[in-house]
Amino acid sequence: MIIKCLFAVITGLWTSNPVITTIKQQEILIDSNVVDTPVDYAEFAPQVAFNGTYYMAVWEDYRNNADTADIYGARITASGTVLDPLGIPISTAANAQRRPCITSDGNNFFVVWEDYRNNADTADIYGARITASGTVLDPSGIPISTAAYNQLNPEVTSDTNDFFVVWEDYRNNADSADIYGARITASGTVLDPSGIPISTAAYNQLNPDVSFDGTFYMVVWQDYRSGFIWSIYMNRLTTAGGILDGDGKIISTQTNNQQMPAISYDGLNYFVIRTCGSYIYGSRITSYGDVIDTPSVAVSGTGDTKLWPDIAFNGSNYVGVWETSNANGDDIYGASFSTAADVLDSFAVSTQSGYQYTPSITSGTANQVLIVYSGWIDSINSQPVHTWRIWGKFYPVTNVLENNAHKSPGLDISVIPSIAESYFTINITSCSNLPITISLFNTYGKKVFTLSKDALQSGMYKKRFKIPGNTPQGIYFVRVETGHTAKCTPLLITR
Repeated sequence: MIIKCLFAVITGLWTSNPVITTIKQQEILIDSNVVDTPVDYAEFAPQVAFNGTYYMAVWEDYRNNADTADIYGARITASGTVLDPLGIPISTAANAQRRPCITSDGNNFFVVWEDYRNNADTADIYGARITASGTVLDPSGIPISTAAYNQLNPEVTSDTNDFFVVWEDYRNNADSADIYGARITASGTVLDPSGIPISTAAYNQLNPDVSFDGTFYMVVWQDYRSGFIWSIYMNRLTTAGGILDGDGKIISTQTNNQQMPAISYDGLNYFVIRTCGSYIYGSRITSYGDVIDTPSVAVSGTGDTKLWPDIAFNGSNYVGVWETSNANGDDIYGASFSTAADVLDSFAVSTQSGYQYTPSITSGTANQVLIVYSGWIDSINSQPVHTWRIWGKFYPVTNVLENNAHKSPGLDISVIPSIAESYFTINITSCSNLPITISLFNTYGKKVFTLSKDALQSGMYKKRFKIPGNTPQGIYFVRVETGHTAKCTPLLITR
């Protein structure tokens, strides 16, 4: 999926000199539930939306089974108070539910996710409505797409009357995805049970996102139809589900791989940001589907690998966030930029010890936005948990000093090289004398295989591993577990 981009950014692509700031404020621990077990449950892949009164964050939650996730959520006030500190169970169906996404019609929230209840190996798309008071109106879930093979990575928006969901769909070929969508009414009726084919071009189309401009839906995705490079494509749809741009139009004409697009609308134009290795690029697009910025503008320059960008418009400016991956851990960074695509401000959201993953952002009132992400924590209310939980921070900043709430577990790991074709070496430093398990996970949180189970002596552990020849290229996570502690580090496999 993600292939390293080998190119240099021309300084002239920057439209202004950004001011570097740091968010200094208290992080919000969104789920403070504590389970009295040796290893507390983990939470990943958060998403967030605002209904005009409350924010609501949703995430993958492993409290009921360490191997299969459920979908939980919590409401947060504009002042940062968590109204549901134990979490709201949104879907606890059989097998796993993953990759939730959320929107609001200004009243209810609507959550969609990958659902494995019908087959533990293939996902469908399900959804559920949640009221402003936190009541789940569809506790059994709404089946949105149960077509053959996998449906993955759903995204959702609202036009205030209906909800519109898009996803990766493998019904036409189990090995390559198309982009499909469906409308769902405010009462939970699926208007397009067979799905709307938004793009069925050759090869893969992945990682869709969607926004609404008051008249049309705009869907964007990463597209491999050329057969040699990932590009960003778009398609507009009417609220009746009509396709306006055939099999899609290209947004980015750059010659490097462009991936993981995220889209927002400012009342006049859309802005689409996406990753390219260690860079974030952006393009403005009119409501008529015309690309304004050719070439694209750089909204984040050189540095470490960028992953999982998200973007929101706060009423005045855009705010984008992303995960930055390096040998010392993954952090969350962001930038604000004007509707003219000028970079105004670059900032760190969270640089706590260890790893912070998969940020999501949404706009509230008075130019406020809430950023949520998954990050490590050692203890909650003085009780050890040693796991990942869901955190939040507001932007713009408040005058509250950030504390080192996450802390760092007594385990350090690194993978060399971090971009590998056939072999990689893992280095582990630990202060414990405990058995270790080393596993490889994909970006959906699913274990690909166990690499090793060994005895770990206090000090340094080093071992070289061969990557199985049938492992698809893409981003993976090497996970090391020892005792009550676990850590992950990313590995990019290329072919």
